[in-house]
Amino acid sequence: MAEIAEELLKYDLDITALQEIRWKGYGRIRKPRYTLLYSAAEKQGEQGVGFIIKRPLENSIINFQPISSRICKVRIKGKFYNTTIVNIYASTESTNEEQKEQFYQDLIKCCDQIPKHDALLILGDFNAQIGKEPANQLVAGQHTIHDETSENGLILCQFVEANELIISGTCFEHKNIHKGTWNDTAGRTVNQIDHVLINKRRATIVEDVITMRGANCDSDNFLIRTIIRHKVSCTYQKKQKYKLR
Repeated sequence: MAEIAEELLKYDLDITALQEIRWKGYGRIRKPRYTLLYSAAEKQGEQGVGFIIKRPLENSIINFQPISSRICKVRIKGKFYNTTIVNIYASTESTNEEQKEQFYQDLIKCCDQIPKHDALLILGDFNAQIGKEPANQLVAGQHTIHDETSENGLILCQFVEANELIISGTCFEHKNIHKGTWNDTAGRTVNQIDHVLINKRRATIVEDVITMRGANCDSDNFLIRTIIRHKVSCTYQKKQKYKLR
């Protein structure tokens, strides 16, 4: 935890979404420079998602909700509107259809509970490739490294369209080296499977999405930096009781 946090702090990131934490349970860990909020499985070594948040921003947190070992969310107080960030770790292509369907049902239920006026960001490892097909023009841009959409990508596009979202990471022109988010151990295959989604109503607050390949976190997934334009406000931090379901 300390090594990853120190590496992330070099990039001066206010909020970082983590996947595959592989801890047990859920909770909050406070350190002098950051706070870790996490939602993990009942057994250690499986899945797990969470946020590392810089301490100055902690007073702007309205609430944190650990939903499952694959989904959690945090709500940030804003001057004009609030922002809800949902962190996800989706199933791989080889996962059976029932598990994939259950994941998206949980994600839809999570999104339905978010106030409509919030800026909604959903980010994480979707294990989904988005192609350049004309059918994707309503939900994605053309700046993807893939020509064809994978099976998981089709499911993601259906979810994005149904919930009036857009896949922001495909909307910014960068070199391919700054688009890929995962590579194999040999470094020969690079995929763009981690994505940043935002509701179309607030889409203009996203100013850039780019892969930062320099972060050394001992992971086959690269760090993705998203820059959003948002004025935060401080709020009174009530004592929370977490409920995992």
